[in-house]
Amino acid sequence: PGDANETLAAWENAIQRSNGPTALILTRQKLPVFDIAQYPNVSSGVSRGGYCISESSSPSRIDVILIATGSEVHLALESQKKLNSESIFSRVVSMPSINIFESQDEDYQNEILPSTTPWLAIEAGLSLGWNSYLGPKKIETVCVDRYGASAPGEVVMMEYGFNVDHICEKARTLSRQTEKHKGT
Repeated sequence: PGDANETLAAWENAIQRSNGPTALILTRQKLPVFDIAQYPNVSSGVSRGGYCISESSSPSRIDVILIATGSEVHLALESQKKLNSESIFSRVVSMPSINIFESQDEDYQNEILPSTTPWLAIEAGLSLGWNSYLGPKKIETVCVDRYGASAPGEVVMMEYGFNVDHICEKARTLSRQTEKHKGT
């Protein structure tokens, strides 16, 4: 979960779940709490495993979808603001549970993650969980697929590319590749 509201929704989901174990993986970081007035889909979205937490500011255009888990949702939301200022329109999807999301009907999955739009997955963990999405779909990841960094947390995250500038550069590249492909 990306904040206290997602954590509460995940906990409620876990205690109502009857078909197997549930693990809540929480951060030790101090995270801001999503403003429910600004992000009203949090409670209902967590129960679907993945949901649009922030839609594109252009009603008819999505250039890239930023998919994030946990604390990286805040990074995706900040990156979305910067991309909007550059007229690159993005949707931010919070994905607290890939397994629950994949159990949703195909229409819902396609509504949240249309295959016609490139995706950028942001997760301070292995890219392993995103492998099923790689291939013909246009997806990039900002993940940690190596071991052994030692420094203060903020320094390690910056070095691994978990910052607005790096996320925006990857999103720009995906958006340009898609535009180039549409033109051919």
